[in-house]
Amino acid sequence: MIKIKEKKDCCGCGACAQKCPLKCITLITDSEGFLYPETDTSKCVQCGLCIKVCPVINQKKGRLPLECKAAQNLNKNELSHSSSGGLFIILAKYVLSQGGIIVGAVFDKNWNVKHVTSQNYDIISKMMGSKYVQSNTAKTYIETEKYLKKGILVLYTGTPCQIAGLKLFLRKEYSNLITVDFICHGVPSPLVWERYLQELNIKSVDNIDFRNKTERGWKNFSFVLKKKCYNSKDSLIICSEKHHNNLFMKAFLSNLILRPSCYNCPSKELKSGSDITIADFWSIEKVLP
Repeated sequence: MIKIKEKKDCCGCGACAQKCPLKCITLITDSEGFLYPETDTSKCVQCGLCIKVCPVINQKKGRLPLECKAAQNLNKNELSHSSSGGLFIILAKYVLSQGGIIVGAVFDKNWNVKHVTSQNYDIISKMMGSKYVQSNTAKTYIETEKYLKKGILVLYTGTPCQIAGLKLFLRKEYSNLITVDFICHGVPSPLVWERYLQELNIKSVDNIDFRNKTERGWKNFSFVLKKKCYNSKDSLIICSEKHHNNLFMKAFLSNLILRPSCYNCPSKELKSGSDITIADFWSIEKVLP
């Protein structure tokens, strides 16, 4: 049975809860807004599967990148709505063309972040862009395994610890699985995010962009909120702040609201086993003046 003695020993990937054959593990939100597993001991049969799939307990060795590439999406619209060069949507389109499934993080109707599986391009397009809130993987590990066993190609994107959790959950390699993570700063509290939106007290938010590049450019990206305009297809910008001036972004980038496990990440140094790790190419001007 998995027991969390210290909060730093759980990354919240949800692998344990999804793997439990008797469904006796529930993810409970703590006072800081992060999910942690709780086990119904009356149902647990001590099979130990939850321990075997934990990426904190079963950390792999770090490694160097096998290969490093620089690339950028040539579609300007996709690029402007993306992070990390717009590569995710290129990979997603390829997998869709092969009849595959895409798994990634989207906002729900309350602007919480969750992982979903989809073949619908409208939903997949919402996976584009950075979302600086910890995502709930829900049942996507279970769903991914079902698709893989049917021979369907799956692209799974997430934080390094979420990819590490997925790999351990599956307990075998699949040639029809593509995993993509990113160089991660850490995941902020969903509760802090919820309270922040409440403090803004803005109704009818239509779009949230943590890294808007059209307002002030790539290096000076902005936090932007938009709402729908009645009788128009356009959206009205109701909040636009430089990232270093925005209260939530300042707290995030100052490491004040991260999950406890992020301060000693169990999946850094490419321990996740992800096929591809994407990131922004900061200081590219030093390589390509």
